Amino acid sequence: MRHRSRLCVVVAISLLAACQREAAEPPAPTAGVTELAVAGDAPDASLDALRKALGPARMRAQQQTPHVADDAEMAEHFRRSSLPLEEFLAEFEPRAAAGDREATLLVASRLSRCHKALAEDTPERLLQELEREQTWLESRPDGMRQANIERQLLERLQTYEGCSALPAGTIERSFQRAERLALSGDPGARSWYVDYALAGFRTREQVIRHVEEVARRRTQVRRWLEDAVQAGDVSALITYANHLNRASGDSLLYPEDRRAGIVYGYARDLAIAQRNMDSTPDAAMRQAQRERRDRLWREGPERYGDGFSPAERDAMAEEGRRIFERFYHPPSAD
Repeated sequence: MRHRSRLCVVVAISLLAACQREAAEPPAPTAGVTELAVAGDAPDASLDALRKALGPARMRAQQQTPHVADDAEMAEHFRRSSLPLEEFLAEFEPRAAAGDREATLLVASRLSRCHKALAEDTPERLLQELEREQTWLESRPDGMRQANIERQLLERLQTYEGCSALPAGTIERSFQRAERLALSGDPGARSWYVDYALAGFRTREQVIRHVEEVARRRTQVRRWLEDAVQAGDVSALITYANHLNRASGDSLLYPEDRRAGIVYGYARDLAIAQRNMDSTPDAAMRQAQRERRDRLWREGPERYGDGFSPAERDAMAEEGRRIFERFYHPPSAD
């Protein structure tokens, strides 16, 4: 199965490369792209059985006292995230449609979860997960584990149900609004685009069906991500290194590059240590982070059985240090 998945991505990337050779510049956002996230036919028996099994968890969730945060901004975040999808859209979709920046990104971010939910969290799969957990718990009773598992499965089921009930075109319209905002230069929208522009293309069939659109989005994601890396954005560097290293599995964004993955992964580790050092007000913790950064600087990247020679490793370490110094460690940092 793993081999088949990797083969699909290789084929998809080849198709994208061929498509990109035909067009150097991406066109404007396409209004006619077919909705990418499509719910499968959930067997009624699985859905009914899952709802019944998670009934007690649903009742506990309804009876639970809402979390109250001391910080008003955090309290609003909890309120938004706890709203059922239908209620969330009723509140924020009209504002997003009217051009409100915050609402545009809130709606786009919330709906981006639907791609994974509709593809992977079908009632049949969730029921299978629950049954496996119940079998495991029969010989190892653990009330806290059971409650946590049921709560997580309930949340995933509710996301699936909310997403599968969306009117056709909802996700794509939200994407187009957020993309227009990103094209206008909004940093938050560009960050969202980098994370989610390719999220809806989860199978080889989807990539082939929308190959030109995938190529267009990939070109834009690469441009904005690489610009952010060179602008000193640590989060962008983490994302870039993770894609090169296949940290989240196969990627449509970049082909695997072990050497570049080590170089940028090392620069990432240095940048994270620097960021942690700069952000802590505690003198002792700041000193600990400085020592960690200095140790990373001296020792170079982690040395696993990667097949590179000592000379090659030294060259990669030096390249990673140059990236860190150029983009993530201004002269006044210490």
